[in-house]
Amino acid sequence: MALSSFIINREIMLPLVSKIWISILILSFTMYSRGWSQSSELNFKILKKDDKIGILKIQKTESPPITDYQVFTNVEVSFIKKFRVKASENYRYRGDKLIYSELNRSINDKPTDSKFLELSEDRYILKDGANSQVFHEPEINTNLVRLYFSEPINISRVYCDNQQVMVDLEKLGENRYKIDFPNGVSNTFHYRSGKCVQVDVQGSFFKVKLIKD
Repeated sequence: MALSSFIINREIMLPLVSKIWISILILSFTMYSRGWSQSSELNFKILKKDDKIGILKIQKTESPPITDYQVFTNVEVSFIKKFRVKASENYRYRGDKLIYSELNRSINDKPTDSKFLELSEDRYILKDGANSQVFHEPEINTNLVRLYFSEPINISRVYCDNQQVMVDLEKLGENRYKIDFPNGVSNTFHYRSGKCVQVDVQGSFFKVKLIKD
């Protein structure tokens, strides 16, 4: 996506691309089955104004009590040069509890530090690159991926896996909810009949939309 009204040098370009990527949910996971399973899939196109700059595909597989999410994203962003953003994020729930997530990403095929969350002996452990710490949250029941599948009725906080923090979910009105992230980016989720149909991503220097196909 081009920001034609700004001249941006290379030193600030990578952080800006990173913020755009952070705001677009990108995940992948290796599935396994336990007898009966049910799968569903969502597809979103990513738009800058009227230009399509990428796609988002989310696959959900339920093998009770385990639910896995597998998401594929491909985004190309053009500033002075073209940036190819690829990433994967692994999510696993046991019942309504998040028990594992893993985020990996690359910009122009150059990987960045991976981020992990894992439930171990009734407590969450966070890892960011070589650093690890205990996450003092007794139970995580909703993270961003679940907002793409169903309207968050009576939910006020969700887990942001990329920034490894809990964030507030604000109801703006009928079928609209907003999250303000610590990095200055916001996501507004739109629902119809309980299903997500659009996500508006707003930052200081960019605005994109995810539209359900």
